[in-house]
Amino acid sequence: MNRYLCAFALLLVCMAIKSNAQTIRPFASSAILQPYSLEVGYNKTTHLIFPFSIVSIDRGSAAILAQKAVGVENILRVKADQKAFEETNMSVITSDGKLYSFLVCYNPNPAYVSVDLGSVSEKSQTYVHKHNGSGTLNDGSLAHYAKLSLSADKNLYLSTKSAGISMSVVGVFIKENVMFLRFCFQNRSNINYDTDQFRLYVRDKARSKRTAVQEREIVPLLTEGEKTFVKADSVQRVVIAIPKLTIPEGKYLMIEMTEAAGSRNLLLKLKGKHLLKAKPLD
Repeated sequence: MNRYLCAFALLLVCMAIKSNAQTIRPFASSAILQPYSLEVGYNKTTHLIFPFSIVSIDRGSAAILAQKAVGVENILRVKADQKAFEETNMSVITSDGKLYSFLVCYNPNPAYVSVDLGSVSEKSQTYVHKHNGSGTLNDGSLAHYAKLSLSADKNLYLSTKSAGISMSVVGVFIKENVMFLRFCFQNRSNINYDTDQFRLYVRDKARSKRTAVQEREIVPLLTEGEKTFVKADSVQRVVIAIPKLTIPEGKYLMIEMTEAAGSRNLLLKLKGKHLLKAKPLD
């Protein structure tokens, strides 16, 4: 009797294994995104030139450094932060909704230090959902409407200043699913202002010292004008395009600009009611 019970139990186990095996489906080869092979060095910087502006960068390891080149939105600088690291990966999403995948390995003397990704095969790219639902505008349209925002009538005025440097938001505009924030940077001092960091993020109002503050970074889609440098005794006008955004009660859109090797740091808060004043662009 025990022999029959053992045989029956074994049959049940085999059936369970077969059932589980039938639920496993491998990816079709056409669904697999083939990554690029990217060599990076410790003493050399590799530049990747994308056809559209970069909206997201993800590194598989802290052993590599990756950041956008200063003053441009479509060039990525990559180099090793430590020598002889193990192979890792990196992915980049651009404003046209494409995902680029890379396998990154260490080479003290990379075979190439500049790569133009505008002419590569579509087989190494895939379309993803638009960043934060950021509309259907391509880079050419973004630039066009950003220029229109620079000359449009002002419809808002919020300002903050520190030691002779001021940052003002003087307009909010919208086209499809993209908002355009118009800034005025004024330097009334005799010292040039070099920007170390410019950030936009949504933050909860701090209720108490024991309440955790939540932040959500807003990645600009495009910048029209120079915001990294404000010459002494001058005025700069800049438009920054961001994905369409509304803010509920109890949150702010924080705009933060800090000075490189300086203390003239600026912080400006926009409420939901300010963004609701966005004027349509034709």
